[in-house]
Formats: sequence, C-alpha cells, structure tokens
Amino acid sequence: MIPDPLTDIRDGILRGVAHALSNRVAALSGVAGLVDFGNLPLNRLSLALGSEVSQLGQLVEMVRLLPSDARPRGEAIELRTMLPAVVALHALHADLRDVACTVQDDRNAQPVHLGRSVFVHAVLLLVDVAKRDALRGRGSVSLSYRGDSTWVTVAVESLGGVTLPTGGGSADDERELRRGLAAAVAQLDPSLVVDVKPRSERPGNGLRLELRLPTLLEVRRRERETAGESQPSDVR
Repeated sequence: MIPDPLTDIRDGILRGVAHALSNRVAALSGVAGLVDFGNLPLNRLSLALGSEVSQLGQLVEMVRLLPSDARPRGEAIELRTMLPAVVALHALHADLRDVACTVQDDRNAQPVHLGRSVFVHAVLLLVDVAKRDALRGRGSVSLSYRGDSTWVTVAVESLGGVTLPTGGGSADDERELRRGLAAAVAQLDPSLVVDVKPRSERPGNGLRLELRLPTLLEVRRRERETAGESQPSDVR
C-alpha cells in the first residue's frame, strides 16, 4: 500500500471524468453539426440534447461525492442509495473501468452513521483494492452488505481472478494488506474497522475485504448513554 492510496484513486477517477466529459463534448459537437446542416428533425434534436444533459448531470452528481471534508459531521447514510453511487463513481476510474462491480442489495439493512466523505472514501478504497486484484485474472468484483441493529458489514470481493499458489509468502502479503488498509481507513476515521479474510478460505483465492460500520440506531443509543452519564446526580 502506498502512504495515501486515495490520492491515486482520486487521480484515476478524475482522469476518467475528463475522458467522459470529452465524450460528451464530442457528442454535443456532433449534434450541433447536424443542426447546422439541417439534418436533424426537432424531435430527434430534443431527444439527443436531453440525453446529453442527463449524462452530464449524472457526472456532476458523481463528482460531488469526491470532495473531502477534513472533519465531516456524522450523518445517516442509506446504503441502498449510497453504495451504488460510490460504485458508479469508481467505475469512472481510467485504469479500472473495465472491471465490473455489482452491488447486492439488502432491503433490511439499517442506515449507518458516518461522515459522508469518510464513507465514500472508505468504500472507494476497498473497491479499488478488490478491482486491482480481480484485474490480474480478468475477473470482477461483488459488493454486499448485511447487519443487525448495531453493526453493518460492507464486504467487497474479487471474483474470477488468478489462482495463487499456496504458501510462498501469501500470508505475509495478507498481513501487509491488512495493516495498510487499517492505516488508510484510520486516517479517515480512527473508529473504522477493516478486515481482510484469508485467501485460503475464499473460492479461487479471491480477496474479501470487510468494513464494519455502526448503525444510526447504535450511535443514537451511545449518545443517549453518554448524555445520561454526564448529567449530575441529585445530592440530598
């Protein structure tokens, strides 16, 4: 792991954004050219422009996820909404856009409580590591989440990658990856818990990275307990 992996991730995404914007500019130029020659009926012009505006709007919404607040306030985060958005943001990455990442929805999962930019960057980090692992074997990545009223675990797995030989320092590599990920997420928020499951327990020796997050209910419960403990007791 490099000292600040998020710098490389943001760079890759921004290069992908530049490529996507270039495509949109080219498409709009093409539409303008057809209009100049009078070869585009009004209804087709409206559809073409509407499509381009929609795609530009989606790009803007994804880029808005990137800015990092040094001290973000905790907020309720709906995983069903935010996780697909973060995965779509990483899909812009110039070097990893060909590695597919699917999201398995869990309608029963509770909202978590975390700073928005911390959540986005932590998930980007896990998706990036898993995609790089899957890329070696032209595989894909799967993201899932599950939990209860206290904790939710977000799991990111590389699928269909290369089969690594047993032994040969693989355990040392896993320990180094675990330490690197723990250090990276600790810079985002010291309370974050991340784990790397042993490859030997995974089908095809793929990676499984897990991020454990407190639910909104759990954070509110802790806040009530802290508030109760801070109140002075009556003295008679």
